[in-house]
Amino acid sequence: GLAYKMTGVSEFPTIMQVGQPVNSFYGYQVDGVYQTQAEINADPIAVANGLVPGDFKYKDQNGDKVLDSKDRVTLGNYLPTLSYGFNLGMNYKKFELNVMFQGQSGNKILNMNRARRLWYSDMNGDAKMISNLWTSAGSTNEYPSALGTTKGWNNLASSFFVEDGSYLRIQNIQLAYSFKLANIASMRVFVTADRPIIFTKYNGFTPEIGGSTTDLSNTGYDNNVYPTSATYSIGFRISY
Repeated sequence: GLAYKMTGVSEFPTIMQVGQPVNSFYGYQVDGVYQTQAEINADPIAVANGLVPGDFKYKDQNGDKVLDSKDRVTLGNYLPTLSYGFNLGMNYKKFELNVMFQGQSGNKILNMNRARRLWYSDMNGDAKMISNLWTSAGSTNEYPSALGTTKGWNNLASSFFVEDGSYLRIQNIQLAYSFKLANIASMRVFVTADRPIIFTKYNGFTPEIGGSTTDLSNTGYDNNVYPTSATYSIGFRISY
C-alpha cells in the first residue's frame, strides 16, 4: 500500500506517513546561511545552484552532495503535545483577584505570512526578519540577505517557515472590591480584562491558529489570521 500521502498547501506541503503524526509539515532543514564565497566554492550544492553569500544552506540529509526531494524531512506538526488551563484566586480583606490562564505547547505553525513576503515584494515583512537580514559574513546565520528574499531558493518549503506555536495566554483577569453602601446595600466594583496578554515566541500576529474541522490538511497554516482582540471593562453590582 501507499506509505505516505502529500496534503496541505502545494508550495508548503504536509505529509501523512506511516509512523508519523498526521499531516506533519514537510520540507528541507535549514542548516544556516552561506557566509563567504569560499564556503560557496567548497560546497557542490551551492555551486550547482548558483548560490551567493546570504543564501540559505539546506541540510544534505543523505550526503549525496545534491539537494533534491530525497532530502526533505518532517518538520513538526500542528497538534500540541499539551493543552492546559488553570485559575488563580486570591482574597485580601475586601479585595478579590481572579486570573484564568490557557495555553498549549509542542505544536508548530507554518508562517505563510512570512512566505508570502518572499513571493510578493510589496507585502510587509515581520519586524524580526527585516531587522535581522544577512548583510555580511557573521551578521546572522538564521536569515537570508535582502537579495536572497527575492530568490526562489530561499523560499523552498523549509524549517525557516515552521515556527514554535507554543503560548500561554491570560484569558481573563478580574479585580473586585466589595463594601457596604450606607448600611443598606452591598456594592461590588470590579475591573475586568479579557485576553489582555499572551506569551509566545511565534512571529505572527497570534499563535492561536484555527482550522477546518473537516479539512485538517490546512490546519496549522497562518494565512493572515486576524489577532484575537483584548477587551477591558468596568462594572459594579448593588445587592439589597
